[in-house]
Amino acid sequence: MIVDGSGLSRNNRMTAHQMMAVLRYIYRHDDMLKLLATLPVSGESGTLRYRQSIRKAPLQGQIRAKSGSLYGTYNLAGLLETRSGETLLFVQMISNYFPPERDEALPAIAPPIETFEHKLYRSLYEGF
Repeated sequence: MIVDGSGLSRNNRMTAHQMMAVLRYIYRHDDMLKLLATLPVSGESGTLRYRQSIRKAPLQGQIRAKSGSLYGTYNLAGLLETRSGETLLFVQMISNYFPPERDEALPAIAPPIETFEHKLYRSLYEGF
């Protein structure tokens, strides 16, 4: 159920499976819809330009996706072009994500979500 078209309402209820169905429809009908070209590109444009987990080679330029986040959620849905040239559709929906606050006395490390995303999308890019 979608109660707010902006995607900012916590009352929106859409499963990853439903989001994948929407993404698959867009992908299959993009010759008519022309939506995929409007998606941000990893390391190059929009909300993915500076997304640390995917902004550098080899993932730079390989992902077109829409991001979405509210406090405690971290979502991404789109397409990934693999090293072999295959197009993979993906939906990432993470909820109840509340990382601990950074301790300034300790050396800086990548947040867990950044490490997770980098490993996930790199493995998909490389073909497992």
